[in-house]
Amino acid sequence: MQRGQPLLDSNLGFDSMFVDMRHVQQAAVGKLMDGMGTDVMREVTVDEIKNRFFTLGLQVGVAFQMFLMSIIIMVTAEDDDDSGAIYELVKIYYPLFRGLFLICFFFVCYGVNLFVWKRAEVDYRAILGVTHNHNYHCLMRASFLIMSVVFASFAMYVLTVRSPHTRYLPNKHVWPAAALIGTVLLVLWPWDLMPEWSDRSQRYGLLRQLARLMVSPAFPVSFAATFVADVLTSMPKIFSDFLFTACVYANGSALQVGWDADRGKLRHSSRISQCSDERQSYFVAHFFLAILPFWIRLMQCARAYRDSWANGYERRHLFNASKYVCSLAVVVLSFFSSKVIASAGRIGRKNSRKNYLQKSS
Repeated sequence: MQRGQPLLDSNLGFDSMFVDMRHVQQAAVGKLMDGMGTDVMREVTVDEIKNRFFTLGLQVGVAFQMFLMSIIIMVTAEDDDDSGAIYELVKIYYPLFRGLFLICFFFVCYGVNLFVWKRAEVDYRAILGVTHNHNYHCLMRASFLIMSVVFASFAMYVLTVRSPHTRYLPNKHVWPAAALIGTVLLVLWPWDLMPEWSDRSQRYGLLRQLARLMVSPAFPVSFAATFVADVLTSMPKIFSDFLFTACVYANGSALQVGWDADRGKLRHSSRISQCSDERQSYFVAHFFLAILPFWIRLMQCARAYRDSWANGYERRHLFNASKYVCSLAVVVLSFFSSKVIASAGRIGRKNSRKNYLQKSS
């Protein structure tokens, strides 16, 4: 490049910047390229940046309003004694919607983290081993997209069960299924939904990372793998929610729940009792999912300790592993203590019923 030749186009207002001010130009370009999703130098106008941030703020604001509206809908549905919408929702579909909303909420929080790290000049890309495409713009927009699908399905479900003209509306059980299927399709969609940020490769990269976590001792432990596993230890409720959802759909009880206005009670299939810890197979699956995140972290600590042999085996990995051993002990004791209490309660009720029948006779 010749001395005196502008580096950027005049529409950015940098006509007077020349090669003598190379460090100033690079700093200015860094600011303009911030969060744009690429490490390739390209021309960006101020209007484009303003438009991006306006769109991002609008989407975040709408997502927040949808979250508040979902709470308002549930509160108002509770006072509707005619349709019993809140009872149907709590009995069957609330765990499904709660799990999906929590996933959206997690990605929003993660996007906020990326924004804070960026502003604090933390090089999270080097730490997590991700590309420039991985930024808060992409995370926030993806969260907004999933939130829109889940909220629309949630709102239509509640409106359908509360409407006096349900025969003119689609079956109410369609909407929870639409929320679940729509979320799965968005995650597994084989093409880029946001080509600028190559979101397909990022979505599939997360799925690969989750698959590697299932066999944690077989792979070296990276910071990204530790970060994802730590997040999973904070999300056990989502696992139990999705287990319940899979169970009620698998045995068909999700499609038979309904509010009986004449009797003033909820009508549902007796098979819904199969989706509780009273059933042995469900209890085993629930127990496995509850300990899985802590087991993964324990195996990661064991692998990290093994790989630290070059440094004389770092004991900090053993201390960290002891934390997850204690967590596993708490989960195991809580599960089996509740199992014993529930069994004792059933035996007590059975004996009381037996004594009552003997006295009556």
